[in-house]
Amino acid sequence: MIIDQCQQQCLEPPVNGFWQGFGRFLQHLGKRIERSSQLARQRQQLLDMDDRLLKDVGLSRADAERIAGRCKLWKDPLRSDQRFRQYHRD
Repeated sequence: MIIDQCQQQCLEPPVNGFWQGFGRFLQHLGKRIERSSQLARQRQQLLDMDDRLLKDVGLSRADAERIAGRCKLWKDPLRSDQRFRQYHRD
């Protein structure tokens, strides 16, 4: 009886911990995929803007193409300590 209780207590936390961790991993992965999709839409919208609208926000066509073209799928400027630094590199 005591051995059965010990075995159950020893086995339950790692199994529960694994599935909880796996669930958090899947949630994090889903959020990253959603954010990547959102960034891709925003970059495409930037490229679709006409020159007049770009001028209103202080960008040229070349700036918009450089910003949208340099951004990698996995780069999120809001997650980095060096925000927008990638846009100013040559």
